[in-house]
Amino acid sequence: MGADALREASRGRLAPIVYRVGHGGPTLQWVGSARRALRAFVPPCLRALSFSLRASVPSCLVVFPSVASSLRRFVAWSLLLCLAIAACAGVPALSRIEPRGVQRGTTATVELSGARLEKPLTLLFDRDGIAVQKIEPVDAGHARATLKIAPDMRPGRVGVRLVTLGGISNLRLLSVGPFPLTHESEPNNDREHADPLKLPATVEGTIGNEDIDYFAFDAAAGQRISVEVEAMRLGETVFDPAVELYDARGAVLASADDTTPFGQDAALSHVFDKPGTYYVAVREASYRGGATYLLHVGDYPRPLAVWPPGATPGSELTAHWLGDPKLGSQKLRLPGGAPPTASAPANRPPPASGTLLLCAA
Repeated sequence: MGADALREASRGRLAPIVYRVGHGGPTLQWVGSARRALRAFVPPCLRALSFSLRASVPSCLVVFPSVASSLRRFVAWSLLLCLAIAACAGVPALSRIEPRGVQRGTTATVELSGARLEKPLTLLFDRDGIAVQKIEPVDAGHARATLKIAPDMRPGRVGVRLVTLGGISNLRLLSVGPFPLTHESEPNNDREHADPLKLPATVEGTIGNEDIDYFAFDAAAGQRISVEVEAMRLGETVFDPAVELYDARGAVLASADDTTPFGQDAALSHVFDKPGTYYVAVREASYRGGATYLLHVGDYPRPLAVWPPGATPGSELTAHWLGDPKLGSQKLRLPGGAPPTASAPANRPPPASGTLLLCAA
């Protein structure tokens, strides 16, 4: 009987289509017109096995209905697995974007690495401000894109997905910042070989095992310099950065590790008493390595918290900025909330007054 069913299937009269899932598990249904649709996805050997089992199991295992049902469920789940594998075979996998950051108001070229990246179509971003000017394949594991970043784009991390003919990739993060981007130059493992920085600047660096990266900059008396490291927030790997600020004699002026509200990333602000050359050192907190980071250095405000944390729309308040030595307090008037344009349903209470949250992240 299994041979008869196989012959009928080869003529296009029988074909497995949908696996209906019920209390007894998935079961095969036979529709002749579906044979052509599934031929491209189900391997011929499994199609033949399913035809044979579906036709012969009821006749040869009538006295064992539970065994027949188990075999049918096994065949159904096997075919579903094959369909899932075939559907995912061409989906791109995005593992890295290089460089990890771009400057707003510029045009940047980024290299995409991963698997199945051939035939790229475009990039998707989780917020506005970046336009794809050009995208081209390099090989099966690499693609290249030219991006135009709007000058008024809000700094921070942007979610990126690659679209190819095979599907849409997983999400990776790209940092958008206001400062020019440079790359560290090794060796820079001590103050004597520190990379010079022209502030403000963003540096992309890589930390190895027991590695410390030093950078040198000039500061004036009374100048506030903020230092921030993006590493864990880039979402690539587990990397716990620590940052230290030194004077020309090697004395530690300030240090940071696991700074609120940045999780395990580090940030600090310091006002210098006298002019001179100073150094910032970046390392992994336990001297491990294998990760890329972005270091932002410049005379910019970097509060870590604000009090009070929120207020009602239209009210006045004095915001106390914490973590930045020069910001202090600031009087603010919050924008008022617009009245609702439609009345609430009779069975629903009116909405409560909204709140505006102030945050330093």
